[in-house]
Amino acid sequence: MKKYFTFSILALCLLSSFVSCDRPDCKNNNPIFDKYLTNENEYKAELAKQLSRTNKSELTFWMDSYKEENNAKQMEV
Repeated sequence: MKKYFTFSILALCLLSSFVSCDRPDCKNNNPIFDKYLTNENEYKAELAKQLSRTNKSELTFWMDSYKEENNAKQMEV
């Protein structure tokens, strides 16, 4: 019985990990995001402009990477 319970929990965890990952294929149509790096002012200004035009309740973020620079911890989303 203990093996069945353990197997059931593992199966549910595995299944939920597939269902919860709804990350779409990202396609960029904005040349500013291609031209500038994410830490440049032009990129940040365009991102802020695009976000201000978006319904915030429809936004979804995914973590891309984690890094540390100059003793600052950062996540790229």
